Amino acid sequence: MHKCIIMILITFTLFAQTDFDKLVLKNGLEYLGKFSKIEGKLVYFKPKAISTEQTFKLHLIETLQLKSGEILIDYGQ
Repeated sequence: MHKCIIMILITFTLFAQTDFDKLVLKNGLEYLGKFSKIEGKLVYFKPKAISTEQTFKLHLIETLQLKSGEILIDYGQ
């Protein structure tokens, strides 16, 4: 019974995290939030813990994955 409860909690946790886009920087920092746009060499992204949209330089980003699973940026080799 305890194993079932643990599995259910893990499943809900995983599904809860998929409501956000994921931005990973080359220095290892990860942000969950909402991707807005790429303009020139800047990526506009609103992390869920911050109330305003932030800009990230394109060359500092390792990956950008949308909540749908689509990968927009993948510089992690």
